[in-house]
Amino acid sequence: MVKKYFFGFLIFLLVPFYFFAADLSGNEILAKIEGGSALTGSGSAFVDLKTVNKNGQEKEQSLNIYRLETSKEEKQLIEFLAPTDVKGTKFLSLKNLANQNEEMWLYLPALKRERRIAGHMTKDNFMGTDFTFDEISGTFHDKYSAKRLMDEKIDSYDCYTLELEPKDTTENYKLIKIWVWQSEMIPLRIEFYNKDHKLWKEMLAENIEKQKNGSYLPLKITMANKLLQTKTIIEIRGNSSDSPSADYFTMQYLRK
Repeated sequence: MVKKYFFGFLIFLLVPFYFFAADLSGNEILAKIEGGSALTGSGSAFVDLKTVNKNGQEKEQSLNIYRLETSKEEKQLIEFLAPTDVKGTKFLSLKNLANQNEEMWLYLPALKRERRIAGHMTKDNFMGTDFTFDEISGTFHDKYSAKRLMDEKIDSYDCYTLELEPKDTTENYKLIKIWVWQSEMIPLRIEFYNKDHKLWKEMLAENIEKQKNGSYLPLKITMANKLLQTKTIIEIRGNSSDSPSADYFTMQYLRK
């Protein structure tokens, strides 16, 4: 970015960008993060989801994820395709970026009706996974304030390290640590600590690949519950950066 403009000082052309990024605060870095959920930006993805219990027993599901982001709002729809006991289940989240208000809806085909996820329920586990409703919709970080720690390296990636504390004492976690890939602002590791300061859960983003539009996407996301010894693995099998139809993010499609 710096090299694209002439400021009259040669040093601006010689010093790398990360030097200037050193002035970023924790909250500024948090605001720039991409990859807070399984899919970011506008687009769609076909996903395999696997849950593993403490005995190693696995349950596999497949689903589609649709997202639509504008300067004013974020919308996400998750539609379960298989197995038959969850087929047709849909989860819709609608977020107004101006006031940060969010609505979450879950449609259960067995009941043939939808139910709204109340505020206190957004901290519950989503569909038997190790993700909460907040985490699967990518909105948990809005409820925390970030402090920047010393930069670290994850594998070969230079990372910002953030320590998050809840703005409200009712939040699930006492502390969250995030390692963010500096050049792409993608969180590569997130650690969630409970009120006893014990490591509760850990999320890892892996198999990062460059997409046709030039962005980077982690094709595998694992959330491991260290206390219950369970884990949930999300693997993206196919994706598109084309904006999905707005029809996906309506109550009519939710009930379809």
